[in-house]
Amino acid sequence: ITTFAQPKLSPLEQEGTNFFKEGNNTNAIASFEKALVQSPNSLYSINALTTLYHNVKEEQKAYDMADKGIKLSGNAANFVYAKARAATFLNNAKDALSIIENYSAKNKADYMLLFVKGNAYNQLNDKQQALSAYTQSITNNQEFFNSYFERAKVFADLQRYPQAIKDYEKCIELDKDYADVYNYLGVAYLLSGNVEAALTNYNICIALNPKQSYAITNRGGVYRDKLDFQKANNDFETSININPNDGNTYFEYACSLDKTKNYVKAAEMINKALALKPNRALFYIKKSSIYNGFDKYDDAMVAADKAVELEPKNPEGFLLKAVTYYNQEKFNDALITATNGIAIQPNNYYLLFSLRASIYRKLNNITAANADDAKAKELAAK
Repeated sequence: ITTFAQPKLSPLEQEGTNFFKEGNNTNAIASFEKALVQSPNSLYSINALTTLYHNVKEEQKAYDMADKGIKLSGNAANFVYAKARAATFLNNAKDALSIIENYSAKNKADYMLLFVKGNAYNQLNDKQQALSAYTQSITNNQEFFNSYFERAKVFADLQRYPQAIKDYEKCIELDKDYADVYNYLGVAYLLSGNVEAALTNYNICIALNPKQSYAITNRGGVYRDKLDFQKANNDFETSININPNDGNTYFEYACSLDKTKNYVKAAEMINKALALKPNRALFYIKKSSIYNGFDKYDDAMVAADKAVELEPKNPEGFLLKAVTYYNQEKFNDALITATNGIAIQPNNYYLLFSLRASIYRKLNNITAANADDAKAKELAAK
């Protein structure tokens, strides 16, 4: 707890401080709230409570307490930081930026405030401004872990993987035992095409924190893509046991089971994924694929229709819908659906041209089939 100069702590303030040092946030809050009743203008108690409320995720209380501290202290930097931080946790990034800009008009923002500024811009999906703020924060304090970590995530979002990797490696230099960094670094390596480096970092993360379910799921995905389905499925099951509420793990497990044609269990997993994340078009696309695998065409069509409804500009939903019609030997319906999907991305999705070629052959239109085959090969070669 940042302290303000004062002759002596009151008994309640000392009690609260002791509880804080023990990590007992609940009792610390109770003590400082009582202390504040006795001394309503105690900056020490107010400052302590802004931190404690944040620790227990009571961000509105943290915001209000920081606001009180700003008014009593004459805009002290730590209260400005606490209020802006609380605003971002309350999903009010614009308010956070306003707080920071008002302070910065007369004062130099320190690295902590610039970090919160980066978070606010990131929340608004203004990645360039977020990068700028994180970079300024790092310039002011080149050992500040959080700004490197968040800047790395933004670089990854922008597919600037070499820069992301460099920042994650700096994080490891600053704190080699923070497991989550290795998971993020693994993802960055995977997306940049370095599968073995990804696997290495997932393993380090899991060694540091065997309960890091996201890294276990990610490692399972690597094993699946390497066709080591036993290791992959073991990882997915382990991850589910640790965190049964992560829809992505059920989805990844369903993909693995689909590849080995274990359609019944794959259907069970994809339905669990959808129960947790009911508005993911990608999940419905996978569900349609799975149900096509074991001839459940009505269910496959319902899933494909839902995918198209959720993402009408995504050709994959149309692909699965057309596949379902094709499997039902409804070739005219399949042709119409495939053509509608092609219209969305006429020069970018070879699978629909390949499927439509097969449909044309079923309809004895060999000229059109050959043209679509040629187009599919052209697009696949890009």
